Amino acid sequence: MHYPFSQDKLKEIHRHALAEYPSECCGIIIGKEGNESEDILFPCTNIQDKLHAMDPQTYTRDARTAYNIEPRELMKILKETEK
Repeated sequence: MHYPFSQDKLKEIHRHALAEYPSECCGIIIGKEGNESEDILFPCTNIQDKLHAMDPQTYTRDARTAYNIEPRELMKILKETEK
């Protein structure tokens, strides 16, 4: 089976998922197809539990079944990848 990123990146994703379990893990992968060696992983903070605790009617699911990336963290990643 061919994945759009390297086995090393898959292992990093797997480690992140195990560390976050039973919550959903989340992150961003930046790269170009066919150039997996230059892919960059950005594991992100799942703030879904925080949002659910603050407003359970709007955020009905917790981090076990949903994810929401911390906005400042997301903006920092997006700015970094624009360079």
